[in-house]
Amino acid sequence: MTQVVVTGLGAVSPYGAGVAEYWKGLAGGACAIRDLTLIETDGFRCRLAAEVPEPLAGSARRTRADRLAIAAAGEALADAGLGARDCAAAALVVGAVGGGMLEAEAWYWRTARAGVRPASLSALRAVLPSAHAETLGSRFRLGGPRHTVVTACSSGAVALAEASELIAAGVVDVALAGGVDAITRICFMGFNALRLLDTAPCRP
Repeated sequence: MTQVVVTGLGAVSPYGAGVAEYWKGLAGGACAIRDLTLIETDGFRCRLAAEVPEPLAGSARRTRADRLAIAAAGEALADAGLGARDCAAAALVVGAVGGGMLEAEAWYWRTARAGVRPASLSALRAVLPSAHAETLGSRFRLGGPRHTVVTACSSGAVALAEASELIAAGVVDVALAGGVDAITRICFMGFNALRLLDTAPCRP
């Protein structure tokens, strides 16, 4: 069986963009849990979240989750020193749950509350979790298999395992794998309803 190794890392976290910022925040014990601004929190028991700070890199025409994924994937590929030739047959495995749900929710609330139907339906086209794989595959010209893993909170970890299996089995030589999700109202509402979110921050 082929040995599998991790050659590059990428991250976008509540500490900011980049693996260095992520490690600096964790190692320093910095708390990145703060008042949530991305969605309305009126009526929720908890109003805190580990929200990724603005500004986000990339075009505002893309979904927030896509922009997070592109930034992390770009860093990982650069860290691994992979070029266009390496990516031509590389596999892509993305773990995700919400897809572009944040933008779809905004579209719905504008329609339901204001009674105004936006002219564009683009916010709804990216709602499926599989949209991230299409975005990343096209952006970085990854020509191998593209898989999407949806297993709730374990999606990112399962994506790494699946990518490892593809390499170990000799299906591909290179794979880009990871997980991405943006905070959404429906997810935040669900965890609040289950009373799984505290009203005060916890330690890293």
